[in-house]
Amino acid sequence: MLHRLVEQAIWPEKSAWAVTQIKGPEPELFPAEACAISNAVPRRRAEFAFGRHVARRAMAGLGFPDVPVPMGPDRAPQWPPGLHGSISHAEGHCLAVVSKSETVTSLGIDVEPDLPLPEDVIETVCSVTERQRFAQDLRRVFSAKEAVFKALYPECGVVFGFDALEVTESRAQFTCDIGPFPKGKVLPFSQWVGEGWILTLCARHGRAS
Repeated sequence: MLHRLVEQAIWPEKSAWAVTQIKGPEPELFPAEACAISNAVPRRRAEFAFGRHVARRAMAGLGFPDVPVPMGPDRAPQWPPGLHGSISHAEGHCLAVVSKSETVTSLGIDVEPDLPLPEDVIETVCSVTERQRFAQDLRRVFSAKEAVFKALYPECGVVFGFDALEVTESRAQFTCDIGPFPKGKVLPFSQWVGEGWILTLCARHGRAS
């Protein structure tokens, strides 16, 4: 089902993606990748291994060789030169998207089941305005903020909270200064809903200004 929704999405030029279910034997990792999760619990190991597996499948779609995608000190994937990418896991599925650097300066994706956002996180994730605006679709707010964070972190290097962004149907606006992004800065994103899933993409085509 997720595969069908991903096929409907509009990706940046010179991009490729791959999706799979997280089940069966874990794909083999490069030593530089395996050492990063040597002490991880089984679920985390599986997510990581399948995430790197689909990342390499997506990279192959752009003609990149089969190389490691190690975890940096900040736990973010370290992509090969000339490439930007993002990985997302949800409900036993994994999606990776990569784009050439000549097309985007960074990108972030998020996949979520199209289900209500758990009550115990609503106040943390959504402002009062967002709760009024999205009503029963608050998981879309969560997905948008996750994708935007993934796209912006390589540029700002700052871990910021959900309250730093205010989300409308197709854009996120900063509510405070975050690194090079001033309060009021608007960032567009794209979101697709269907097949029981929510898919969000935030692709940056220029540096912060």
